[in-house]
Amino acid sequence: MIGNRIGFPVISTEIGRLVSVYSINLTLASTLASTLLALAGGVYFASHFLQRHAKASTKHSAQRMPELLPLPARAALWSLVAGYAVMAVVIPHGSMLLTSLLRLVSSGLSLAISHGNTMLSY
Repeated sequence: MIGNRIGFPVISTEIGRLVSVYSINLTLASTLASTLLALAGGVYFASHFLQRHAKASTKHSAQRMPELLPLPARAALWSLVAGYAVMAVVIPHGSMLLTSLLRLVSSGLSLAISHGNTMLSY
């Protein structure tokens, strides 16, 4: 978003513009988001590949290692991590998947029950 203030177009700003300005272009926004994700993943794995043979040396300390967290604290932390993952990854991707399956973007979700040849929509 910083690039927008100085007149420098960046992918994240373009994605935000594509999904917030009328005529919404979800196809191009999804393509740009996937490209940005692939680029970020590629840079991460390239840095991991380049640093895999890096050596690090440590000195032994006179202090003891700290104790691990007790089981209830670890369970609470893992539940927070899982909740964050659901909020940050699962819900947005599920929303994009459901939106891509709709015939009309503005129609929203509805529960449809089929009775013979008629379709009831709630």
